[in-house]
Amino acid sequence: MRMTYKTVALLTLTLLCSLASIANAVELPRVFGDGMVLQRDKPVNVWGWGEAGETVTVEFDGQQKSAEVGQDGRWLLKLDPMPANARPQAMKIGDGNEAVEFKNVVLGDVWLCSGQSNMEAPAGGPVNSDLDMPLAYPNIRCLTPRFAAVPSRWRISPSRSATRSTRN
Repeated sequence: MRMTYKTVALLTLTLLCSLASIANAVELPRVFGDGMVLQRDKPVNVWGWGEAGETVTVEFDGQQKSAEVGQDGRWLLKLDPMPANARPQAMKIGDGNEAVEFKNVVLGDVWLCSGQSNMEAPAGGPVNSDLDMPLAYPNIRCLTPRFAAVPSRWRISPSRSATRSTRN
């Protein structure tokens, strides 16, 4: 099949318009995702990047807040404090053109752990040991941030009971 100049030009224009709409979409940090935990009883910062002048709206737990993207391309808003709640909810973030929805979001305590490279080593050898150890607490969720092109992913502890290990 032979493509004419007009066909190639039309396909190129369509591709460029698609890329332009993707470039203008709201961008979010990698800590946001399905299964995430938001800190209870404190204002919750939600932030990201977008096209200067656009309005970004966040909807979660009955709240709807908006912020305008600044000239530097950044935006930030604060959700009001919310009590602990293990009921999975959805968080919707959009700019009027496109929206992202994160599912299974809960409110609880957020703990940050840091250290040397051995923080990623399995404890006691099992795979996903950070989730395997607290089996008696099925609502524990872990996020291991990725710094390359690989997206971060929240992992949820399996909901089964377990006996505590007696190994030293």
